[in-house]
Amino acid sequence: MEISADGPQKKQGDLFIADQNVLIQYGEISLRADHVEYNYSPTKLPPPHILFDYDNQHIEAAQAQYNLSTATGKFHQVRGDVKISRRPNPLVLLTDNPLHFEARDVDKLPGDVYIVRQAWITVCDPEHPKWQFFARRARIRMDKDVALVNANFRLLHVPLIWVPYATAPAGPRVRQTGFLTRTLATVTVKA
Repeated sequence: MEISADGPQKKQGDLFIADQNVLIQYGEISLRADHVEYNYSPTKLPPPHILFDYDNQHIEAAQAQYNLSTATGKFHQVRGDVKISRRPNPLVLLTDNPLHFEARDVDKLPGDVYIVRQAWITVCDPEHPKWQFFARRARIRMDKDVALVNANFRLLHVPLIWVPYATAPAGPRVRQTGFLTRTLATVTVKA
């Protein structure tokens, strides 16, 4: 693990403190923050502005706690995106845009699974989305699927459809078995 910072750094017992453009590199994980307090057991990173990058995943958060050894964490006031690789399919409209989301809280679980709460999810331009889902709770499994609980689909910010539970592919596989509304299956989370 490598830690660098533009500002002051100090160590108090097991606590390492760094300020100003702090960068932590741990294998393929890259974490940037304005302020870091790194406790060797457990690892907690509660800076005021956090950038978390891992593989095809990018998260910006106001607060976070992250355990490097278990690759699990909690993020608050989150904005993020996930680049999903897709195989070309001439029958289904796909986009190269990443999956964008904003959420009040995000839990990163083992195995590249994220639980997002009070979340907006879209593959449109996040600044001006033409459509989006709002879900009180959603599970994003990298390279597999997105499962939405108590969600509504909005077109130009107008709620159109409420669904108690819905899934959408979020990996290379485009189609899934089960009951899917054709227009939603074509429009949902595809990148």
